[in-house]
Amino acid sequence: MIYTLRELTLTGNELRTPPPEILEQSTQAVTEYLKRMLDARDTMRLDLRSLGLTRAPVEVAFMTGLTMLSLENNQLSKVFVGVGQLSLLTELRLDYNQLQTLPRTVGRLTNLTALSLAHNKLKHLAEWLLPLHSLKALNAADNLLQELPYSLLRLTALTRLGVELNPFEDPPREVVVAGQASIFRYLSTLHTAATTHTIDFSRLGLRAFPVCHCARSSLTRLTLDHNELESLPDEVSQMVRLEHLTLRSNRIAALPLTLGLLKRLKTIDVANNPIVTPPLEVCKIGAQAMVDFLGAVLHAEATRTMLLRKMNLVSVPEVVLRQTALTKLDLSGNEIATFDPRIVGLTTLTELIADNNQLKALPEEFGLLDGLVKVSLQNNKLKFLPPSVGNLQRLRLLCLEENLLKDLPPELGTASMLEDCRVRDNPLKVRC
Repeated sequence: MIYTLRELTLTGNELRTPPPEILEQSTQAVTEYLKRMLDARDTMRLDLRSLGLTRAPVEVAFMTGLTMLSLENNQLSKVFVGVGQLSLLTELRLDYNQLQTLPRTVGRLTNLTALSLAHNKLKHLAEWLLPLHSLKALNAADNLLQELPYSLLRLTALTRLGVELNPFEDPPREVVVAGQASIFRYLSTLHTAATTHTIDFSRLGLRAFPVCHCARSSLTRLTLDHNELESLPDEVSQMVRLEHLTLRSNRIAALPLTLGLLKRLKTIDVANNPIVTPPLEVCKIGAQAMVDFLGAVLHAEATRTMLLRKMNLVSVPEVVLRQTALTKLDLSGNEIATFDPRIVGLTTLTELIADNNQLKALPEEFGLLDGLVKVSLQNNKLKFLPPSVGNLQRLRLLCLEENLLKDLPPELGTASMLEDCRVRDNPLKVRC
């Protein structure tokens, strides 16, 4: 009979059920609500979707035989604490509400196999998930989640995890998009890192290494092979016990200079990267040379002095050419045959040392380095000097011993401050 009711007046009563937001609607809304409650007595499935509810009806907490409860598409800001009494629930649907938290009592629903929380305002999935060992499907898409708890790993029955459309800081978006297997592998690696001192994030499609994990100072091995990384954060220097760093098959052109602070590094594998810094010839020597190179460049930013001796360099590295505040540059004991013309941009240099290289010539514009006081190019293969050396008006010491010079440019005579010109062991016709 209630299904054919057209008009119902209940004013002047202090009803607890139906809820006020139902009573404020039409007679049809009231009858629909009552019908659903009655149906649930037979089916043990209570469907309260799209009724404009701001809270769950009080009587729901006493319907302890329910196996399914749907409160989707309402205006709930919280879930009633008594939900924990519905111990037979296998499905709980709370999508499209205004939920910011869930009560701990949800953890009592140990028969739950499906929990849907999508399109709410949840910021955390808390440890109350731990007892839900029967859970097979968890949908928390489109919330405000920034991280995922390790407790997810305890949900061994879980086969469907939906967490897309959340503003995650950790795991990275690319891991989340890849799906449950990638998410669980990521979380598992981090969960065990405290005891294994190892993180293996290979083949996860990472575009950046999460800065939040750089503070893991006990880490000894970091593997990031086969990702989409273009760089590492400077904060990686916080991994002060790191011994092995593997970066194979990424897109990294330059390692962070702060790696030069990690003195325990024994291996650094950068194969199949377009690596420029450190130069490949340094990388071929090994981890110690790479650390020394990066440390030298980092040190130079503070001291304005860069010492890159005996590193098998075949050219002046790009990162050096960008250090426009340098006052001293020592490239001794390398295999450099020519100076990149851009070296003349290091206009603050007062001392340039490149002894024991393979230099055959200097750039025509070398004289633009007019702040030079000392130039030492001993034991190279120089056959001539450019006339522009006459512009080095502050030059006091010029070491050119053990080269192939036959003549010195007459313009060198205009370098008025030159006190010491060393040209021993050159086939010179005329000496300074």
